[in-house]
Amino acid sequence: MGMPSQHSRRIQLAGVLSILLATIGAMLSVTTGNAAELKVQRIRIESTPAGAAVNTIVGEQGVTPLSITERDIYPNTYPDAKVDLYGKVVISKSGCKTVTRRVTLNEIKTGLDIRLDCTESTPVVKLDAGGKPQAIRKPEQSATSATEALSERRLRQLKVLNELLDDKLISAEEEQSIRKRIFERLNQ
Repeated sequence: MGMPSQHSRRIQLAGVLSILLATIGAMLSVTTGNAAELKVQRIRIESTPAGAAVNTIVGEQGVTPLSITERDIYPNTYPDAKVDLYGKVVISKSGCKTVTRRVTLNEIKTGLDIRLDCTESTPVVKLDAGGKPQAIRKPEQSATSATEALSERRLRQLKVLNELLDDKLISAEEEQSIRKRIFERLNQ
C-alpha cells in the first residue's frame, strides 16, 4: 500500500473538520446555557412620592423611579465597614422618613414599590463627596455598652447571613466563609 491519495486525504480532513465543528458547537451550547443562568437580574425601584434618593452598599444609585442590577445590592465584594448595607436599599426624600429595606429574591424579580411616610419633616440621608452616606456620631459609650453593641452587631450580622442563605442568595460555602470572618473579627 502506498500513500493515500489526495482524494482520501480530503475525505479524512472533512471528517476531522466535521467532528471539530460538532465539538465546538456542543461547547458553545453548553457555554451559552451557563451564561443564561448567570445573567445578572435588574430590579425596578419606585417610590411614592417619586424622586427619592436610592443608596445601596455600592453607593448612590440615583432617584426613583430607576432600575439597578442585583450586584448593586448584593455585590460579590464589598468593604467590611459596609456589611450592614449588604442586601439592602436605603430610600430617602426630603420631608419623609428614610426607609431601609432588605431586598428578597422575589423582589428582585418583581421590583420594589416603596411608600414613604412624609408626615414628618426629616432630612435626607446626607452623602459625602464620594456619594456615600455620612456617619452620624453617637454619644460616647462606656466600655461595657460598647462591647454589648458589638455583640449585638455580630448577632445581627449572623441573622442577615442566615436570611441570605435561606433566600438562596448565597451558597453554603459562602455562608461558612462569611461566618468565619465574623467570628475572627469578634475574637480580635
